[in-house]
Formats: sequence, C-alpha cells, structure tokens
Amino acid sequence: MDITIRRATGEDLDFLFHLRNEESVRVSSWHIEPVDLKTHTKWFLALLKDQKRVMYIGMRRDVSVGQVRFDCLEKGNVAEVSASVSEEFRGRGYGTKILELGSAACFNDFPSVLSIRASIRLDNQASLRTFEKAGYVFEERSEYEDFPCINLKLIRF
Repeated sequence: MDITIRRATGEDLDFLFHLRNEESVRVSSWHIEPVDLKTHTKWFLALLKDQKRVMYIGMRRDVSVGQVRFDCLEKGNVAEVSASVSEEFRGRGYGTKILELGSAACFNDFPSVLSIRASIRLDNQASLRTFEKAGYVFEERSEYEDFPCINLKLIRF
C-alpha cells in the first residue's frame, strides 16, 4: 500500500476542516456538532504550536487521505490517539496503515511515551477493527464524554 505520513502544517487547515466536518466523521466523534472555520483555525494553530501534541497527515501519493493525532498526557509517558480517514478512502486499509505509521512516528518523536491509548465509542465497530489491525489491544471498557467506549492500547516495543 502506497501510504506515507508527514507532520501536519498550516497548509493542511482546509483539508482537516473538511475532514472534521464530514458527517461520517462527526457521527463517530465525541463531539458530533459541525465546527465553524474560526473555531477550527484557532484549535489547529494551537495544536501546531503545542510541544505535547503532534498530528500526521496520511498521504496517498500527493493526496491527503486522513490524519492521526497524538496528545501526550500527564507525565508524558502515555499519549492519546485520535484518527480519521476521509470518506472516499475508507474501507481500503488506509486507516490501519496511517495508525501503524503514525504510532511508530509518535514513539520516535516522543521517546518518553511508553504507550498509546485509544478510546473508541462502542458503536464504532469499524474504528475498533482498524485499531486492532494496527496492533492496539483491549485494555478496558469505560465511559468517555458520556459515551460507552472501549479503551485500547499500544505499548512501545
């Protein structure tokens, strides 16, 4: 599969804005309401400056297909992951590959991170399968943002 990743830049603002507002992305997200451009721009520019967060863009040749974001938590040895793939590229294994490449890059870019945690809504079985295919394993069931979810983790090797 010809997928690569690269760090997000300011030039990715429009792609990420449209990806975040795709109905199929929102329906599986923690916050399902559409986001306006001003709010998204403020959030994205803050992310780019934050030393404890990183976002990678999944590329198929010169086309952006998805994103994966890592947020380092508390003491810096755990990161939370969030990922999404553009609707037109779903169901082809791109999400798994972006997660694999992104997770490896996160471990490389943040040497203190020992594990990555994913919280996936219980009703999002496609995402659950994608994370499992990328090597994430079941940790526990819980609630997050008032949704029942499954927590998965990936441990640094």
